[in-house]
Amino acid sequence: MGLFVAIPVPFLVENYLGTGIAVLVTFPPLLLITLTAFFLTVFDDPGILPRQEVDLFAQRIRRSSPLLRKKETFCDGQRFVMKYCETCQLYRPPRCSHCSTCNNCVERFDHHCPWVSNCIGIRNYRTFYIFVLSCFALSGFVFAFTIVYLANVSAQKVT
Repeated sequence: MGLFVAIPVPFLVENYLGTGIAVLVTFPPLLLITLTAFFLTVFDDPGILPRQEVDLFAQRIRRSSPLLRKKETFCDGQRFVMKYCETCQLYRPPRCSHCSTCNNCVERFDHHCPWVSNCIGIRNYRTFYIFVLSCFALSGFVFAFTIVYLANVSAQKVT
């Protein structure tokens, strides 16, 4: 991004005023949206379920009986099976999974993203999606105007 702002943008503003102004008007908000979505995704809680206190007696009983590793609940007439997480010491609701990287149970766990170093779950999925889309748009924008810059520089060198 720094090279884009330092080399192609001044060239486009100087030689092609309309294109340069379009870049100056569009680039900062797009960069701001991308960075804001990135930081919100990184620092938002993805939906981590708080761990339960360890009850050693209940833990021994649960380990000895496979029936207690799952619990049936009914909601609006539908049957749900909740699995027990040994690490977090809790029954996980549906679509909740344990992240082995973060070592936490996350509601509507999608994946653990190494680029943002955070799990993607129910509470930060929207900002992650905005981050990915704005990253794609920003990359396309920078790529397109860098190609315009390179085409103009090479055309000037030929003549």
